Amino acid sequence: MNKIIVDSSAWIEYFAGREKGRKIREIIDEGVSIFITGLIVAEVSTKFLKDALPAEDAISAMKSLAILVPFDFQLGHDAAKICVHERKTKPKFGIADAHVVAAARIIRAKVITCDSDFRGLQEAMIL
Repeated sequence: MNKIIVDSSAWIEYFAGREKGRKIREIIDEGVSIFITGLIVAEVSTKFLKDALPAEDAISAMKSLAILVPFDFQLGHDAAKICVHERKTKPKFGIADAHVVAAARIIRAKVITCDSDFRGLQEAMIL
């Protein structure tokens, strides 16, 4: 595993310093290439703002650790196809999750997540 996308649920655990967050830190410390999407930044920022935490600090940390996967037409279309397919068996599977999976497929990466909605997807490594 040399490329990973750290999903928003994993970033939240990482910043909270809980057990799952420590596991994520170990993975990051292995020298893998870390990627992120704009929707992940939005979800993490939303969580921080809701909890009255400094979202700018989280954004700064993510920016220093991760490479942004650009949101383009291909990523948008792939995310839509994944969302439609996954909703057939997972009614709560959202477009944001599909977006992360599509990004992982495009850059050939694994998704590190704490979200069980990713269950059954070969790209997912659920903590």
